[in-house]
Amino acid sequence: MFQMRSYNPSHKIYNHLRIIIGLRNQGSPVSTIAREVKKIDSSVSYHMIWRFLKKFESSSVPTRSYVPRSLSHSIPEIRNEIDHCYNHNSSTTSNDVVNRLKRKGITISSAHVRRLRKQMGYEKTTAKYCNMIKENNKQTRLEFCRRNLEDFATFRDCVFTDESTVQIDCSTKFCYVRKGNHNPRLRSRAKHPAKLHIWGGISYRGRTHLAIIPGHIRINSRIYCKIIERCLLPFIRKTHNGFARIVQDNAPAHSSRFTQDNFREWGLNAVGWPPESPDLNPIELVWGRMKTAIRSRRIRNLSDLKTAIIENWNTLSPELCTRYEQVNTIHNDLKQFNTLFRELQKQTNETLEQKGARHFHFVIQGSPTKLKSTPTALPPR
Repeated sequence: MFQMRSYNPSHKIYNHLRIIIGLRNQGSPVSTIAREVKKIDSSVSYHMIWRFLKKFESSSVPTRSYVPRSLSHSIPEIRNEIDHCYNHNSSTTSNDVVNRLKRKGITISSAHVRRLRKQMGYEKTTAKYCNMIKENNKQTRLEFCRRNLEDFATFRDCVFTDESTVQIDCSTKFCYVRKGNHNPRLRSRAKHPAKLHIWGGISYRGRTHLAIIPGHIRINSRIYCKIIERCLLPFIRKTHNGFARIVQDNAPAHSSRFTQDNFREWGLNAVGWPPESPDLNPIELVWGRMKTAIRSRRIRNLSDLKTAIIENWNTLSPELCTRYEQVNTIHNDLKQFNTLFRELQKQTNETLEQKGARHFHFVIQGSPTKLKSTPTALPPR
């Protein structure tokens, strides 16, 4: 039998197909067919006919793929098992599904599982990671979002502050290389890269002074209060006439008694920000933008890193800070979180665990230590 998959009708053999196929169906060998064709057209060679027969001749009728009869009655159970596996763990492999089904007495191939998985609408995508939140803090975040939505909070009197760490590295997301040449893909990476701690804040009226601290220094309560006194308070007096609230996370240096006593002395009020909520602070967008810009410069020493940080920070105009802090953007984040939390609350505890909302406990060990070193790169009093 012949399968004419991609035959070119302009080929010279096209004129002799009736003879070739007729003799072949009678069982004639290639030599006999070539002899008969050459009587009509001497330009057709033995190898032409042989290649033609090899390419288009098949000994069996092609069959379409089908579901084995032994599995037809088990397909609903297999689909339910696939759904259960991927609702419980979205990183389950097809082999894991095969092994689970085998323990239930169902034998199926990994390829068959992949076909069913695709038919059910599952597709492969990249995983995205976010911070894990303890159960008691989820309710605190929800109440914070609802309260600010009901009060139509504008956050115009707030200065959003936070620390971050910038280190020297050359990590890039992609590169272009010629096929077979793998050397350009290689990148050197230090085991313990040099780094700098930074502190800054933004508001509707611009940016604060930037504090840069050596990477080996831990920011304790005393150092943090010096940063606030030199970088934040002058900014609030100048741009907010002394009336502004500070937004900060609940790090030990921020919530210690020493820090709170200094805040009361300065008349500085802090917003009751929910714990484990960096996604609600727009200053994180600034740090992400800064690190992306610095990463592309391939910096090799701390001096250049410090210069790059200052240059990037100085590009933050009041207009750009306003874009980061737009009320609509903040309210959208609050609404999205509020909607998501309502959906999660309607589900059972088992479903919550399947979606990754598990308990996460951690312990903060130790307390802020007193260091003799003082911050560097702070503006003068």
